[in-house]
Amino acid sequence: MKSKSFTVILAFLFGHLGLHRLYLRQYFRAFLYLVYPITLLTVIFSYSGFLEVLRDEGTSEALSTLLSFIPLFLIIPVFDGIWFLVMSKEKFNLRYNTKQKHATKEVYYSVGVLALGLLYNYLIFHFFYEKASLDLRNKADIEITAHDLAAAFGNNEEEAANEYGDKVLGVSGVIEAVETQLAQDGEEKVLILTGDGNLTIRCEFKPEEQEKIADLTVGDEISVKGSYREVMIFDVVLENCVLNE
Repeated sequence: MKSKSFTVILAFLFGHLGLHRLYLRQYFRAFLYLVYPITLLTVIFSYSGFLEVLRDEGTSEALSTLLSFIPLFLIIPVFDGIWFLVMSKEKFNLRYNTKQKHATKEVYYSVGVLALGLLYNYLIFHFFYEKASLDLRNKADIEITAHDLAAAFGNNEEEAANEYGDKVLGVSGVIEAVETQLAQDGEEKVLILTGDGNLTIRCEFKPEEQEKIADLTVGDEISVKGSYREVMIFDVVLENCVLNE
């Protein structure tokens, strides 16, 4: 015997997980409720700029952005809860208490729906998150040549720092020199790109990039992504660089 009051409570408290539909033996609808939040999340990740906020503003700002979408998760469950609340007890019993099923089968069906829903959520979230992370890694806010970047800092360092600071720069140029510097795990390779004759572009790479740049030498034309850190004597320093494939 299904309880209308218990259904209403489940709808308002756990409706986003579809537990009220599981309780009523509506397994397909319960599955749809389970996959609805993660599908909505993928849309948020794709179109809200969530990962860009995470990268540029930090975790707290990204969390605020994500929390602003919470009402979207609750719209359908809340309407469901209101629907069951205003439904008469006679109508509820006619719909949900006229056919009784074996209790053991109900448990099996419920567990199966939960398992499929959670598996779907994991696969979809993992796929879209990895894709979004890859897109973000491959995206530069500004594309510029090493010559033009050096010239900008040479003309007005403060103005250039305001324009190019806190952004991912895609910089292309020719290797003028190859240097090494001390790092936590020993020595690491640093590439110097030809600039405007006064300043050069110093590219300091992430540790995992060292193997990729190992065979590069003077005269090679490359494209990198990195973030501006400072002007150091004759170098515009880019840090956390990655080599464009």
